[in-house]
Amino acid sequence: MEIVSSKKLAWFALAFTVVAAAGVAVAQNTAQDFVNLHNSPRADVGVGNVTWNATVAAYAQSYANQRAGDCRLVVWRASTAIGCARVVCSNNAGVFIICNYYPPGNVIGQSPY
Repeated sequence: MEIVSSKKLAWFALAFTVVAAAGVAVAQNTAQDFVNLHNSPRADVGVGNVTWNATVAAYAQSYANQRAGDCRLVVWRASTAIGCARVVCSNNAGVFIICNYYPPGNVIGQSPY
């Protein structure tokens, strides 16, 4: 495997990001599910609740629609190496996981396999 500089890898690598909230085993399906997921840890640290905002939700949906293709990186044939990292959020409130793939894939118009 070719060794690449971290700068080059960072430039070319695409990220597949998974955010998991601690203790959550079911999918969030409704606006209230998402609100509850946020308000529980907020209450634990003494900050006020959030409320649902349809405009903010539409922005989030637009971003999610653009990123959905990143899931294909897991099975991208040309990618032969990965590097992943994991960090536990403050107070064990969740886990943030990211994986970079090399060589990068997810080329629009190409099949992953």
